[in-house]
Amino acid sequence: NKNNNDMISNVIFNNGMYGVENLACKYTPLKLQGLTYACSNSEIIQDSLKEIQIKYMTKSKLIQPEYRLLLGIGFIAMSIHMNNKAQETADDWKKNAYVDEKDLDEFDDL
Repeated sequence: NKNNNDMISNVIFNNGMYGVENLACKYTPLKLQGLTYACSNSEIIQDSLKEIQIKYMTKSKLIQPEYRLLLGIGFIAMSIHMNNKAQETADDWKKNAYVDEKDLDEFDDL
């Protein structure tokens, strides 16, 4: 049960951070690419998440396992969708990127 709670809370946190990262990069001048990765690998953040899990663990037991499963699947599906959408956007950008042939001449000697 603890591992399920850890997984669900980590998925929720990472999806939330990914949303913040994407919104910040798209709509603000902040350059926060990699925020989700940095937070998910930060010992300080992970320790804080564990403390929050302990604090609210008794409350999460009130949610039936079927609902926790659906919640976990939903968050994982959302994460995969957001990742695929970001990859699609990057691929579209690469296809539409314009490179002037004159600029490439500088690299002929490499």
